[in-house]
Amino acid sequence: MSLTMGTAFDVFANAKRTEYTQVSSKVSEIGSEITLKNGGDKNVTVEIYQNFYGTWRILSESVKSENVNANRVKWTVQVPANGEAKLTYKVQLNANSKSVASSSAKTVANSVRKS
Repeated sequence: MSLTMGTAFDVFANAKRTEYTQVSSKVSEIGSEITLKNGGDKNVTVEIYQNFYGTWRILSESVKSENVNANRVKWTVQVPANGEAKLTYKVQLNANSKSVASSSAKTVANSVRKS
């Protein structure tokens, strides 16, 4: 994944893996947290995209996701002026799936719009 910011140069994102559980020989669960910080004086909306491949399902999430396609989800997170917001989610993957959320440095935050 990559981090691509729009016109809001004062918005920052930090992602980390919070959990990894090997449920069985073929199934794992991964928890992630993305912290968004807004240093500006206006509220912003951040769209976060995550790709999952193979068989997967979201077990929990702090913000409701939207399926973009079979492999991609999007979360829309409101970040207050001079504040921060967190997105947390937990996903279940089968052994044939690729996890692009395996590194704490990996996140996608596209289309930052001032609102």
